[in-house]
Amino acid sequence: MKKLSPFHLIGYATTAFVRNFGTLLGLTAPGLLVFVAAAVVGRLLLPPGAAAEAQLALGEAGIVLSLGMLATNLALIPAFTGWHRLLILGEARRENGRTFGWDGREWRYLRNLISIWLVSVGVNLVARLLAPAAEATPALAIVIVVTLLFCHLWIWAIGGMTLPAAALNDGRSFADIVNLLQGNVNRIGLALIGIGLLIGFVGFLLIMTLSAIGLASGSVYLSFVMTFLLYFIGLFAVVSVLSRAYALLAGAGSPPSAPSV
Repeated sequence: MKKLSPFHLIGYATTAFVRNFGTLLGLTAPGLLVFVAAAVVGRLLLPPGAAAEAQLALGEAGIVLSLGMLATNLALIPAFTGWHRLLILGEARRENGRTFGWDGREWRYLRNLISIWLVSVGVNLVARLLAPAAEATPALAIVIVVTLLFCHLWIWAIGGMTLPAAALNDGRSFADIVNLLQGNVNRIGLALIGIGLLIGFVGFLLIMTLSAIGLASGSVYLSFVMTFLLYFIGLFAVVSVLSRAYALLAGAGSPPSAPSV
């Protein structure tokens, strides 16, 4: 039984970003254009003044940005499948030579993402139902928080491995994925925590810098947009970890190091 190293998965995901940054920009260009358009429209809808910008979650600007994020996520589905193929097979292009497209793989990928999201929402609802009891018992609150964290990690470690399978169209069922993961669910979960902390730390430094610039210029919009961009970067970091784990466990491609194209 192959045992994955969380440190290797984190290192590979980081190296993949650095060595294939140009390819990543090309893959994400359509989705980022949608996001930029929504960000510009949202900014135009804001009344002048930093105080109004602090309320971006409310009003027309917040609605535009929320719809923009939804459209961006849909536009990024082909980018996700292409990134999986690049990191597992060493080639982002499809059989017809094109990088972009939408076929059965993207629909399966979207279905799997929605399934992961629905399970996560279900776990959150259970935690919310237990919240009144947790407020009365601090020890129970700690148990619920830790359990909630592990549940989400298991959801992404197990359900997330169906994503590269969909991107490669290899026909593995959910049961096959579970068998493939034996003994490695926690290891993948630790890798997801590690890459999340790494991006969170770098993102914190960037947002603090942009916030300082924004306060000096009287606008906090730039740091707000950067928060959304870091969210997308985090998604691709997760995809990178899952891609490498799948390649090692399934023997699909398994490049010795992060490919460059």
